[in-house]
Formats: sequence, structure tokens, C-alpha cells
Amino acid sequence: MEALGELIGALLEGIFGSYFAERRARRRELKLRRSGGISCYLRTVHGLHPNLSPIWSFEEVRLTPGAISTRRLSVPTDGLDPTTVRPAKDRELWTVPPETTVVMIRVPDGMVQWAVPEDRFEWALGLVAPVVDGAPHGAPAT
Repeated sequence: MEALGELIGALLEGIFGSYFAERRARRRELKLRRSGGISCYLRTVHGLHPNLSPIWSFEEVRLTPGAISTRRLSVPTDGLDPTTVRPAKDRELWTVPPETTVVMIRVPDGMVQWAVPEDRFEWALGLVAPVVDGAPHGAPAT
């Protein structure tokens, strides 16, 4: 049923232009957020992680304490390093939007970068790395 809705939306977009595409994207993002999810980008920067490559990949993920997940991959966030938070820069801007925040996550076989829209970053970080003793999970308590 959802596929039929996508098909009808694509046909209407062709006829009526970008209005329906933008509306459909907003509705999809709202539905994703209601279920604890977010649209973001992921890539490996060192080592390996199943179903990820060194090229940024756009993902619609579910955020839970300790993990960023899709149907095909799961990235544990135990190794999330809050000291590496920074805006997207340089060549990354060819793939990710300029208003994106990037953070490094240590995984068992390497390092993964997670890029999140800056207006949703604090919310997303709070879901995957809850505050423990006044510091984000993975950061030393002060």
C-alpha cells in the first residue's frame, strides 16, 4: 500500500512539480521522527563496518540508547566521542548539507562518522548517548 502511495506521489510530482515532492518529504520526515528516527549520513573513516563504505551514505535510521540502526545495519554508539563534534566541511559539503554536524563513533573494527542536521543533533545525541552523571555517555564525567 505504501508503495502505491509512493508511485502516485511520483506521478503527481511529474505533473504538478516540486510542491508534492516537498510535501511528501516533509510527511516522511515527520513520520520518521515520530518513531524515534532521523535522516542522516554515515560512513566509515578507518577500518571496516558491515554495510558501510568510506563514501557518505544517506540513511533513514532509528535511534535507540546505544545504537543507530536501519534494516541493513546497526552502529553501536558506545564509542561516540563528543570531543569530535564539528560542522561539515571541505569536500564533505559535496555530499552532506552545509548545516550538518559530524561526530566520530568508535566501533569494534574501526571508526564511523555520523552526520546529522544541526537542528536535530542535540535531540539525536540525547537518544543514542543519554546523559550519565552530567556528561554524555562515553564522555568523562566532570
